[in-house]
Amino acid sequence: MSKIIKIIDGTEIHKVLEKHFKKIEQQISVDIEVKIKDKVEEYQKKTGITKAFIADKLGISRQALSEAFKSNNPRLETLIKFAICLDCKVEDLYEYSQTSGFKNNSDIPEK
Repeated sequence: MSKIIKIIDGTEIHKVLEKHFKKIEQQISVDIEVKIKDKVEEYQKKTGITKAFIADKLGISRQALSEAFKSNNPRLETLIKFAICLDCKVEDLYEYSQTSGFKNNSDIPEK
């Protein structure tokens, strides 16, 4: 019974709501930029192979390769194929920067 009274107490409710709203205000936002073209060019410099060879190895046309360079939201399957072909990790095909939210564990409010 004392827990129920404590929860109903205005001070306790205020603390719970404050933590909840603080957490909502600090949602994480990230800017993501696809870097497939940069990775392909880097791989070309390292190996000397052509874009046509890469497109053939991926099983796509050269035009589809160019479209992949422009895509802001490529399919996961496509990204995995690029990563295998270019001998890199999928996350290497992206560049991201955090624009808001929890920067480190000390920013996260208690549960």
